Amino acid sequence: MSLDKNQVRSQFEKFWQHHSYDTTIQGMMLDTKADILAREEQPEIMSYLPEWEKKDVLELGAGIGRFTGLFAQKAHHVVAVDFMESFTKRNREINSIYRNVEFICSDVMHLDFPGDVFDLIFSNWLLQYLANNEIQTILEDMLRWMRVGGYLFCRESCWYQAGDKKKGDDPTHYRNPKEYEDLFCSANVLTEDGLGVYVFEVVMNKKVETYAKLKNMGNQPIWLLKKVMHTTDSQHVT
Repeated sequence: MSLDKNQVRSQFEKFWQHHSYDTTIQGMMLDTKADILAREEQPEIMSYLPEWEKKDVLELGAGIGRFTGLFAQKAHHVVAVDFMESFTKRNREINSIYRNVEFICSDVMHLDFPGDVFDLIFSNWLLQYLANNEIQTILEDMLRWMRVGGYLFCRESCWYQAGDKKKGDDPTHYRNPKEYEDLFCSANVLTEDGLGVYVFEVVMNKKVETYAKLKNMGNQPIWLLKKVMHTTDSQHVT
């Protein structure tokens, strides 16, 4: 029997309520060696991002804030979102020293921001917890929230689990990269004048080297996507 979307969201919430009692990096990454991984992975991930100094950043799936503080050090404003209250509380405890960070505890599917307010949206291990139709919705929301020329960074676990902690009844969608790429390519939003559409253009696609090096895993693809406009005559305007 298939589940409706409310049942699916409830399933993911119960899963993370079980795993979020431990607000350590091991609990958040579901890996007993998370501290070792993070030391190499964090600088690698940050090296793939476009310049965010004095820019507005939306961090989705912020967890306990292992990237939040890094963004806050240079960004104009950071909005850090996670749907686990314990993770959000811990993020606030760690990173409230930065006055330019706003902490929001919310399911991403319930977010509502004005249009054209973010230069960078950072999504780390988020889409794998959403159904395909939810991904389609959130990608189109992102296109609305981002400024033209802004970027979306996305990283997911494909094919199989990345962490070594037992997850029990795991509701995660371990898609193949092509499924994500098809979803990225299909997302579009009409321009204000109705004469074109905003879409994502792939700027970068590669695998996280830290996981290949330390865990012999090639299942951690990242994408850097840019918001561009396609006019009705198919010319690209960036």
